Amino acid sequence: MIQDIGRITLQDKPEWLKIVLPVKRNWLLLAIFSLALLVWVGMTVWMLIFLVRDVIMPGPRFAFLLSIVVLLWLVLWYFVGRSVARRWQYFAADREILF
Repeated sequence: MIQDIGRITLQDKPEWLKIVLPVKRNWLLLAIFSLALLVWVGMTVWMLIFLVRDVIMPGPRFAFLLSIVVLLWLVLWYFVGRSVARRWQYFAADREILF
């Protein structure tokens, strides 16, 4: 077993070596990405409500075309949210694990 160096933790196994480093948290970026994630969740809920209440329910006027446009926007919005969530996880983590 390799000894620990300060706050760095080393775990040595026959299959792998796991190195855990503490990370100093950047509170400003964590707050910004937390706010962005909350906005993303709120806008996603709002878009789904809009899609059902104002597009699909009223009738067949332009509902099909508008539904397709909103669904395409939701797909793009999903990828934006996934990117924001990954960055939020990075800044929310208190350690970094290296293998």
